[in-house]
Amino acid sequence: MHFYIQHFSNLAYHKEDGLYVLDNDLYVIVENETGAVYVFTLYKGFKCNGGSVPRPFRWFMPSWDDDVPLLNIAYCLHDWLYASAELPKKIADDMLRGLLRDAGYNRFHASTVCWAVNTFAKSHYGKDEYGVAKLGKLEVTP
Repeated sequence: MHFYIQHFSNLAYHKEDGLYVLDNDLYVIVENETGAVYVFTLYKGFKCNGGSVPRPFRWFMPSWDDDVPLLNIAYCLHDWLYASAELPKKIADDMLRGLLRDAGYNRFHASTVCWAVNTFAKSHYGKDEYGVAKLGKLEVTP
């Protein structure tokens, strides 16, 4: 399924203990190809580790990029979806792939990232490792 960011608020953050921490609430509206709308709110203090891309592979896909807010937003939303398990894992991963495409990465790069997530990070789904599940909410309109 394809997902597209329709609107997002200012992404302000700082780095703390290797994590990206939101300095303000982040509002993101995502739509899928069927017209369903997902309204995310991540609250100030939300922590994200970015894309968790190992350093030797960052030439292929950055783990975070100050010049590409859509990339960083994709990582934040995916981290929150994994922590909260608010949507099924498959939809969270499909959304990551779609938002990476929306951020300007080609199908090969986006699909490779999703393959890596499914291979190496699937055990993290439903585990709130940074205590952030309550630092967000999602409203879905079918």
